[in-house]
Amino acid sequence: MKFYAFKQIIHYLQKYKRISNAHRVGDNIIKISFDRKDDIYFDLQKGNSAIYRRSDSVRVKHYQAPFDVLLHKYLARSEILSMQILKEDKVLRIEIAQSGTYKSSKVFLQLEFTGKYTNAILLDEEGVILDALRHVDIMNSYREIRPGVELVDLEAPSFKASEGEKIEDMQAYLSQIYLERTHKQLLNRQKIEASRVDKKIERMKKELEKLQDEDKLLAQADKNFSDGNLALANMHLIKPYAKSVKLYDFSGVEIDLELPEGARTAAQVGELFFKKGKKAKQKAKGLYIEREGLSDKVDFLERFKGNILLTQTPEELSLLLPPQKKKAKKEPPKSYEVFWIEGQKVLLGKNKKGNIELLKLAKAGDTWMHIQGMPSTHVIIQTNKQNLSEKLLYAAAKLCVDFSTTKTGSFLVDYTFRREVKVQSEANVLYNKYKTLSVLKEH
Repeated sequence: MKFYAFKQIIHYLQKYKRISNAHRVGDNIIKISFDRKDDIYFDLQKGNSAIYRRSDSVRVKHYQAPFDVLLHKYLARSEILSMQILKEDKVLRIEIAQSGTYKSSKVFLQLEFTGKYTNAILLDEEGVILDALRHVDIMNSYREIRPGVELVDLEAPSFKASEGEKIEDMQAYLSQIYLERTHKQLLNRQKIEASRVDKKIERMKKELEKLQDEDKLLAQADKNFSDGNLALANMHLIKPYAKSVKLYDFSGVEIDLELPEGARTAAQVGELFFKKGKKAKQKAKGLYIEREGLSDKVDFLERFKGNILLTQTPEELSLLLPPQKKKAKKEPPKSYEVFWIEGQKVLLGKNKKGNIELLKLAKAGDTWMHIQGMPSTHVIIQTNKQNLSEKLLYAAAKLCVDFSTTKTGSFLVDYTFRREVKVQSEANVLYNKYKTLSVLKEH
């Protein structure tokens, strides 16, 4: 962000008299609602900060750090006393007063858009830090940023910023910043995340290729059983510790039968042949289950990658890619996926097994979703709230559609409480007292 543009933006913001609300909508993004009608976003990403407007608003996560609590406490329903740029630098200081029943408080919100020092800092009337978006240790900077410390001013720029062109339509300019910025961020992250999924798909496909052929294993099992019967029928010809024996098979053809290793007696030869045959037969059965599981994972990852590339905003992408918690020990992979929408945990079955597991996991008051009139993944919203927001319901319904079909068009998604869903067999259910949402899948 150029300084000439920053100055014009702040001049535009100086027309506002009140702040109705303020909260974080992203790790580095603060949304401030001015005069109960205009939402302005302050993106404080280091080295890539910006101020913009946007028509849509999705709050992916509810932030509850001490800074967020104070931000809401001091800025909600407050009066703007002044708004100024400090030291001809990209630093905005907003003086705020909030009147209560028993007392009146005045604080400052300082928003710094200065490269490595980019930050949001709440100050009291004496310039002492109440809290900040980022804390900075004195060992890492000449400015210590932490509660209870008096804020040291940033050094003034060593150069004079050049004058730029005049921005004629500030609202359109701020909206365009958001569109260009988010489009670039979205494309970059989509590329990175799709590449990660591709690597997982490639790994799964290699595991599929390594699996032995069931037919070959079954043929091998049959041969071992046949050789075992042949050995038992010719025990008198097999010498102890022999490696092979010449005999006639059941068709009367002379063969040289290779004996299994470790057989000390003629009786053990037959036992080992039968043991090898049973093992090959069991492995063939297990391979079918393993192949089906890996194929389901590849199919899910293919749909997952497709949905990543079809997201239209960073918030949509964040819904698909919630931050992963570090696990103390390695756990077996789950057959369902976890998403967070509006602070609520949403579970989505990856396959038939996952759908069955979700039906067992869900509590009576959880909300269950399924596409009407066609096979689909099951979705569970884990909450006992009676009234869920439209954004939450629609976002969960869209996940249900996106991961159930690659077709485009309008789909009806039924939802009801889990207690209204009666399991008939496995993941087949009957349900009543439901409501329906219409979801449009365009890509």
